[in-house]
Amino acid sequence: DNLLEKATMQFLTSKIVSAKGELDFKNTVYTQDISVVYYDDFGAKGDGRTDDFFAIREAHMFANECGQTVKASRNPEGKVYYIFDTREGVGGSVMIRHIPIRTNTDWQGVKFIIDDREIGSFSGGPNRELATEYIFKVQPDMDKTKHRITDKAILDEILAEGINPSTAHINLKIEGWDGPMLIIPCDSEHLIFRRKGTNYNSGEEMQEIIIIDKDGKVSDETPIMFEYTRLDFIDVYKFDPTGGVTVKNAIIETLESNLPHPVTQSGGYAGSYKKRGIEVSRSYSTLENIEHIITGGFNLIERAEGLMGANTLGMFKAAYATNVTFKNCIIPGRLAYGNGSSYNLGGNYVNKFVLDGCVQSNFWVQANLETGEIISSSEYSDGACSSLSSVRINGKKIRMFWGVGGTNFCKNMEFINSKLSRFDAHKGLCNGKIIGSEFNSSSITGKGDMIIEDSKWYQYEPDIPLLYLRRDYGYYWDGDISVKDTEAHLYDTTSVNPVLYLINHEYQNWYFGYPMAIPNLTLDNLDVYSIKKQAPMASGYEIYLLNLNSFAPAMHLEDSGKNVVLAYEDTDGDGFIDEPTFD
Repeated sequence: DNLLEKATMQFLTSKIVSAKGELDFKNTVYTQDISVVYYDDFGAKGDGRTDDFFAIREAHMFANECGQTVKASRNPEGKVYYIFDTREGVGGSVMIRHIPIRTNTDWQGVKFIIDDREIGSFSGGPNRELATEYIFKVQPDMDKTKHRITDKAILDEILAEGINPSTAHINLKIEGWDGPMLIIPCDSEHLIFRRKGTNYNSGEEMQEIIIIDKDGKVSDETPIMFEYTRLDFIDVYKFDPTGGVTVKNAIIETLESNLPHPVTQSGGYAGSYKKRGIEVSRSYSTLENIEHIITGGFNLIERAEGLMGANTLGMFKAAYATNVTFKNCIIPGRLAYGNGSSYNLGGNYVNKFVLDGCVQSNFWVQANLETGEIISSSEYSDGACSSLSSVRINGKKIRMFWGVGGTNFCKNMEFINSKLSRFDAHKGLCNGKIIGSEFNSSSITGKGDMIIEDSKWYQYEPDIPLLYLRRDYGYYWDGDISVKDTEAHLYDTTSVNPVLYLINHEYQNWYFGYPMAIPNLTLDNLDVYSIKKQAPMASGYEIYLLNLNSFAPAMHLEDSGKNVVLAYEDTDGDGFIDEPTFD
């Protein structure tokens, strides 16, 4: 019934109303392809000025009901779709809406403008509510994909069979469902990833993503990381039986917030994170050939004077899904304000999160210290440096851009043939790959196999290690790390011999929620280059496989004949590990 009313009216107008005498029904077949929905049909102007949000939303909602492909326009050349206000009045209250995408979408190379100039994401900021919702959401077809199991009898039965690293099956039966699932078990009493440092927090409930098939077999891709001795609930996400969708071919320009955001006493960011991008929660889906452009925001001089803009969770986000791919996308880094992080790529609770052929447009940059402007540059051009680098303006150290991405509770994250500043895993990655790619930082925490192969690593500041095990989560990687056929490009300082630390580690008396671990490291054909000289590093540099800055006070006491028992519990809850005991 798509476009039936329009076709009927066209027929009545052209044939019936205008008829004089005998009716002529020749050539009256309505030949428009009704398998495609266009934004034009729902009133979108595409003139770069009219707010087209609700017209685009209506087009997708219609297509979702009928299963049709969505395209921007029958005449897409020069179309620019402007989006600002996503609020809708409903029954005396205001709802923040998004555009639900559940079918294949080809934007045909048109441009979208997302206007954030008048959005303040701080408490009481103007239009703050607009910052709380993604513009586009690539969603499953089914309305009820999530189910939470809270029945104690069921949970106790599952727990009795075991949820731990040796578990191969989880006998989870959901009435009316016979298909694969992503599940998240939760133990609220055991906190993990208890963060230490500037951004200290008390940690997260013990949890992780696990993929099981219809028979309950745990996928080899998602081995269980922790041992669960208690279950408060299990969240279940059913995989859509119709499979994934592809959303492709667009330029999206963000007009960045021009509003000064408050600063905390410590110089940090006082607002909440702005969304206003694309979130993918439908498994087996792909975002392809999406170019993101960012204009506006405060320059280096303004930032040195204390002006801060709106930090963001990113234009590109994946969550609660498996097999999500961003392919051939252009993903610029966001400005780094104060001590706050600002991402343009994120992943939460995703298995097989793949960046394939993606490029950070400001991977290399040049800073004009007189005007405060930062421009994209090319590798090794005069004055070029990493986007993660810092500059000094009026005596203040200002980081130019934040690392392009950040993830939590993901498994099997991959950079393939990509050029992105940071491979970042906060709260527990299981298995990762950087293949055929260029990067500045691998900030990781977690378990399993981490593979770096046929890639180039560019040190963005002296003494930064190739494999940065995150200090705030205890320098923790329990598993194997392999570096093969890779180039390490170092800062060749003249004051001291250049040093390459492959892995950093330092003893900390803090309970992170898990026993600490140092990874096994395998090197196979690592070449070392000088960033400044653009050539293989001259003799005299040093490589440390493991940079151990300090040791546990009781380490090696077994050599003195004492039997030391190193506790890893925080029984009094003060954040520090209990002191070691001796027998």
